[in-house]
Amino acid sequence: IEHQKLKRAWVGQIFAADACHKKGGIAILIAKSFAGSMTQVFADPGGRYLLLQGQLQGMAFYLGVYGPNVPDSSFWHSLTTLCSSYQDYPLIVVGDFNTVIDASMDRSSAVSTSSRDGRDLPALLDSLDLVDAWRLLHPTERDYTHTSRAHGTHSRIDYVLISPALFSMVTAVEHGPL
Repeated sequence: IEHQKLKRAWVGQIFAADACHKKGGIAILIAKSFAGSMTQVFADPGGRYLLLQGQLQGMAFYLGVYGPNVPDSSFWHSLTTLCSSYQDYPLIVVGDFNTVIDASMDRSSAVSTSSRDGRDLPALLDSLDLVDAWRLLHPTERDYTHTSRAHGTHSRIDYVLISPALFSMVTAVEHGPL
């Protein structure tokens, strides 16, 4: 029910995996102008990911992720296993991963504040042959989606990851509020 608060004039459909506690929950908002269709939905009971099977110029899978903000190898293993079962199709994986791909580019300070920086998310990209779509368009730019007052740093922890088959379709990737 919480996800209904996300309804906006441009939103055609809302898919959500609600969490039963405060550390989880994800929603994917589909614009009214989306030229495809969603044919299947799998919601993680823990509210950490939401998988949509859809059609847009052929079959593709869209995965929304809300990564844990503490080290959790079982989450990353489950996510990699889930995505691996759909590797025959183009993947679009979006979300708040609560970690960075490359601390030297995705943090205002290259000093890591997390023991998992540089391991979990890059391993997911490598195993699934995914690419950071924003970095594809902005190879040297720095932009941040999270501020840590405790550490005095800014980080880019929100990503759009795509299969190489989708490169030609990417024209823009922007960070911004709802």
